Amino acid sequence: LVARFGDEEFAMILPNTQAEPALHIAEMILTAVKAMKIADNGHVDDFFTLNLGVTSVIPSSELSMNKLIVTAEKALLQAKLASSDRIVILTKY
Repeated sequence: LVARFGDEEFAMILPNTQAEPALHIAEMILTAVKAMKIADNGHVDDFFTLNLGVTSVIPSSELSMNKLIVTAEKALLQAKLASSDRIVILTKY
């Protein structure tokens, strides 16, 4: 399931997917977007760049959906601060 989560952000939910397979999917998405070479007129980079924040969780009564979202947002922020075309995975809540 993919949904817009902000002005320039999207969220993807991958049921029954652990951290490593989720990271692999993120890497495939990053590679595919870079290969498209979509023009990003008026910005620092010539082409669209992509930063991805990845997290994975086994559902439990102690972990709320809010904590999952906050962790994913932290991972995305770390990716954005590191550089363009970056993936960061966080699994600690």
